Amino acid sequence: MALTTLQKDAILSNLPSVFANEEGRIKLAEYIIAGEISWEEIEEMGSLSASQIAELRLIVSLKRSAK
Repeated sequence: MALTTLQKDAILSNLPSVFANEEGRIKLAEYIIAGEISWEEIEEMGSLSASQIAELRLIVSLKRSAK
């Protein structure tokens, strides 16, 4: 599941679109869990609201506990 630099840049520069659907949110959570994308990178982009980041943190937490 390793992301190329281009894939990672595309995801980070289009966070609102990625976050817009459930599949995108789940995939983003999986990238975070795998260490492919960091919370710092997401927060630096500044394109997700605080409530969206909170929802993403919840998804990550739930996915981690399901393993």
